[in-house]
Amino acid sequence: MTLNNFWNPKSLFFFCTQNIAL
Repeated sequence: MTLNNFWNPKSLFFFCTQNIAL
């Protein structure tokens, strides 16, 4: 995952939800 994608609102939201799911 690139920093650009990481800082995208949608990607960041998906990343956070994945962490919560785990």
